[in-house]
Amino acid sequence: MALIFLAVACTPEVVVEASADPPPMEMYRLASRIALDVIGRRPTEVELDALDANPEGLDDQIAAWLADPNFQERVVSLYADVYRSRSDRYVVGPDGDAEFSDTTYKANFMRSVGEEPLRVIGRVADEDLPWTTIVTADWSMGNDYLLRHFPMEADDITATGWRTVHYLDGRPGVGVLSTNGMWWRYTSTGDNRNRGRAAAIGRILLCDTRYEQPVDFNAGDPTLTGSERLSGDPTCVGCHATLEPLAGNLYGFWRKHPESYTEALRYYPSRERDWAAFGGPPPGYYGQDVASLHDLGPAVARDPRFTNCAIEQAWGFFLGRAPELEDSASFTADREAFLAGGLTYRSLVTAVIDNPAYRSDDPEYAGTTPPRRMAPDQLASGVEALTGYRWEVEGGVDAMINDDYGFRVLNGGVDGVLVTDAPDSDSATISLVQERLAEAAGDYAAGQEAAQPADSRLLFRELDSLTASPSDAAARAQLSGLVRRIHGRTIATDSAELVELLALFRDLEAEAGSSQTAWAQVASALLRHPDFVYH
Repeated sequence: MALIFLAVACTPEVVVEASADPPPMEMYRLASRIALDVIGRRPTEVELDALDANPEGLDDQIAAWLADPNFQERVVSLYADVYRSRSDRYVVGPDGDAEFSDTTYKANFMRSVGEEPLRVIGRVADEDLPWTTIVTADWSMGNDYLLRHFPMEADDITATGWRTVHYLDGRPGVGVLSTNGMWWRYTSTGDNRNRGRAAAIGRILLCDTRYEQPVDFNAGDPTLTGSERLSGDPTCVGCHATLEPLAGNLYGFWRKHPESYTEALRYYPSRERDWAAFGGPPPGYYGQDVASLHDLGPAVARDPRFTNCAIEQAWGFFLGRAPELEDSASFTADREAFLAGGLTYRSLVTAVIDNPAYRSDDPEYAGTTPPRRMAPDQLASGVEALTGYRWEVEGGVDAMINDDYGFRVLNGGVDGVLVTDAPDSDSATISLVQERLAEAAGDYAAGQEAAQPADSRLLFRELDSLTASPSDAAARAQLSGLVRRIHGRTIATDSAELVELLALFRDLEAEAGSSQTAWAQVASALLRHPDFVYH
């Protein structure tokens, strides 16, 4: 059972018996783990050369990775599974704009909707803004799709891609809580009265999962009506006493016609007091008086659970588990580092990946981090960094983070609606997607690089020609280079592994009658190897 940490000032001192740290992973494997977790790719050959020259320079390399532009993209992907907003299931409705008749346009629009709150988080992390900004910012993020359809304008009209925007419909500026993307993902029926939305706030921002627990409707007094049970049945009051006031903050996003795309575009200040029309309690926040959504964001930011939840989520991202009671010393150290760092996300990530439990996969020590399969977005970005290949379908839809046209869930991903947790074990579909991606990427890389000079290639840098049959010495050099780039490790030219790889290459070359095809297939095999897909 995960430990829920309260504010340090309110926590009694816990004496933890000292014990030896687990042995760290070999440096190159650790570097691969960190790079994949922080920027979504393995270390480059230049970075590996730098570590060869200075084995003590890993911390400097980590600082460089945290400054990499891909750090922001990685944060966006990490929080996609928390917010569950990359669902690709948004209703644009029969009153939607004409562009949605184009399936590719519609898919890209829906992905953009789901990424809006994630892009707010990404900017906060990238610009070292305090973490509280995600619930207090008076701005949002938009791209061409959102700017075309949502009531927003860009701060910089010359900017491209995702950029800072402001809504024009009078909504309060409270970060992710005022984004369309958040409340298009978490809608409400008339009977639910924003309770599901309120539960999402608790789970996402406070790690309060009580509302995701199963409910026994036979418990309590079955003779009472629904409203009587909410107000007087102890089995119901405990949850609803906090849930109902929290839900009362969200009526500005209320849809009178749930399937109406045009109604869902805007925020309605005139509806903020509709909680009274539904007979609900006035807005509140866990016993505190708040007047409206405008006050809700600052109330969340002041809550000690908000800071602790960010740390707990970071543990889940990087250690693959929630903190337990025996982790109290490490958790407290991470919290102190987070606070000392001005609540910047880089300071939190730095603290968590410095944890000895993260830097070890030794199963003899409790709490260490075993090798983890790359998530679909990691696999996609990792393969693209090595080969230049991105698996796109339907005119540009990313196959690895889409389900209507792609294979995200089939590859062990989360769609945020039907699948909300990644599987713990491999499956036939995961293996099949890995195989198809590796085959396509290997073929693409060999085809592209056959026409390029060796010094401008990403993968095949040791050979002058990919089409001519190489000598054994030249083939060994190329195979060694492939292993170093793809797996992030060095193998000796006389090792048994290299002998086996050379034999594989020769067999493939003889069967295909083409050296280029054989190199593509060898690269594909290495891209499917556990040393690549696990970190």
